[in-house]
Amino acid sequence: MNEPNIKILLGYHKPSVLLKSEILTPIHVGRALATETSKDGQMNQEDYQWMLENMIGDDTGENISYLNHKYCELTALYWAWKNYDKLENPDYIGLMHYRRHFVLDESYMLENNKQIIQGCYVLDSYPKDYIKQIGLTDKNIKNKMSNCDVLAYQYQNLHTDLPSYMPKKLTPRTNYDWYEFLNVKDFDLAISIIKQKYPSYSDVVDEYINGNIMYGYNIFIMKKEIFFDYCQWLFDILQELNKQIDWTTKFDTLSIRVLGFISEQLYGIYVYNLRKSGKYKVEHARIDLIKDVAIQKSIYPAFKENNIPVIFSSDNNYAEYLGVCIESLIANSSPNKNYDIFILDGGISSEHKTLINSMVQNNISIRYIDVQPYINQYSKEIFYIDLHFSIATYYRFFLPEIFANFDKILYLDCDTVILEDVAKLYDENIDNYWLAATRDIEVIRSMHKAYKYNYQYFTEFLKLQDYHNYFQAGCMVLNLKTMRANNITDKLIKALKEIKTPKYVDQCIMNVVCQGKVKFIKQNWNYTWHLPFVDKEFSSFIPEPYRTDYLEAYKEPYIIHFTGMNMKPWENPSLDNAKYFWNYARKTPFYEEILYKNLTSKNTTILNMNLVRDIGNALQNRYLYYIYKILSKITFGKKRKTYKNKKSQLKFKIRQVKQFLKGK
Repeated sequence: MNEPNIKILLGYHKPSVLLKSEILTPIHVGRALATETSKDGQMNQEDYQWMLENMIGDDTGENISYLNHKYCELTALYWAWKNYDKLENPDYIGLMHYRRHFVLDESYMLENNKQIIQGCYVLDSYPKDYIKQIGLTDKNIKNKMSNCDVLAYQYQNLHTDLPSYMPKKLTPRTNYDWYEFLNVKDFDLAISIIKQKYPSYSDVVDEYINGNIMYGYNIFIMKKEIFFDYCQWLFDILQELNKQIDWTTKFDTLSIRVLGFISEQLYGIYVYNLRKSGKYKVEHARIDLIKDVAIQKSIYPAFKENNIPVIFSSDNNYAEYLGVCIESLIANSSPNKNYDIFILDGGISSEHKTLINSMVQNNISIRYIDVQPYINQYSKEIFYIDLHFSIATYYRFFLPEIFANFDKILYLDCDTVILEDVAKLYDENIDNYWLAATRDIEVIRSMHKAYKYNYQYFTEFLKLQDYHNYFQAGCMVLNLKTMRANNITDKLIKALKEIKTPKYVDQCIMNVVCQGKVKFIKQNWNYTWHLPFVDKEFSSFIPEPYRTDYLEAYKEPYIIHFTGMNMKPWENPSLDNAKYFWNYARKTPFYEEILYKNLTSKNTTILNMNLVRDIGNALQNRYLYYIYKILSKITFGKKRKTYKNKKSQLKFKIRQVKQFLKGK
């Protein structure tokens, strides 16, 4: 017996993780509207081109692609019905969504205790080998359909399964109740059209809408003859409904999609009727819901020649300090080099991105990368975090995968200022190494000052052969080509699972995996500035030659790394070398924001932005310390002078600052 020819359309409306095989057939729904503004925003040219290159569209031949805002994924269904020959006339045809798919093997879900909501297994993102994990291989699909005529989404019980958009005060007991939160009048209209056009469905319609078992989401696989009958029935009803609905009452994107919502109930009625008739064999399967479907796009160098890829990582809280760092990089760049800047985006706001992008010049490119698709391949529980760290610190594990088209990159922490051309660091020859970095002088100091306390961790727990060779990961030149050849990401994840609770999170893991493969460079390239502040006698605990190397870096730093908790130059402008940060901060569009943010961080006064801007323009570097000192005295205690409100307090302190400045 020949295997059945099956095609399953997967509806996409934006770039997402692509599922594609002999059977799985991605289709761009609403392609005719793709470059127009919609509920998902306006698709840029790069994303549109990706959609064109990776999937068919629903806008060829006879189609209703231009009605996608009303019909949703049904525009793909209509296209398949009217252009069946373009799919090679399959024996079976199906429909799934870009984030919802049939689960033909539930073992992965059960083993990983996946939550079930609305009858769907919920996953944060695609796990590795997703298709294999859920059993949605071509072989399994063919085996499943060889024993049935229709595969439908396994029904849900309305008494227990409620969608996130359903108001909590509603407790739907029947399919009819389901539409109370939308517009039940539209649903009543659809029911009357069915009974008028298809009177044989009258009893079935009443049974289904008054029952509590639902078939939803328009997800199915059907025999060709059933599919054609279903489409004829479905679109005949919807087209009439489209004519009779009062569209003048539909103002928001949710209400405009009413045909798509009602079609799910129509699909349920149709499948319910198939089961009830007994003419066809209907099987069920559960589906899943993927929360994060962001695509892992291929990244290529921005410049053809002299391209220096520099990678930063930041969230929105550090965006303004990242801006200062980029300003310092640009100020010390070479006009003969091109600087390809990438930011591993931990949630930077569009407003901050606009300000960062305003710094772009002819030889400067700035791009943002969503790292979540990479990190979400793994359970979040394995990524140990402590102190001030977040899961974003583990982004560095995935650099070889993210930059698959680069052989070499430079990684820098964003709490730095750059005083030398980083192209010189990038040119470091690391052909025989995995990476280049500086030794972590703090680890060396701590080992010699509290040897017994730290020995067990670094030597026995991490099993480092020589703790003097523990490197600081805030500045690294990475040989990605060699790292990929050695499956570095897999090794890092494996080591993390074994070590479980690394003290310095990803940095410790990288040291464990990369020991013996590191080229050590001068401390000037990663001067960790906090040591003189935490230990006045620090140099006596650093053996030669590391002491000399560090002291030389102190005198002539190429990159200052503002390490240490509560020791940042924006928090303590009087600290030694903080002047370098403020010199560059004044040249950025973030200057007033940095002042505003940090002047208010140590008290509860709400500053007026115009006043902050006035002060910021008046200040010179040596005055920063005094404004902090004055403003930090504002309190609400009974023993201090009180004021009518916070604004009067502020004005008084501003006068103090201006008087001080005038006196200087």
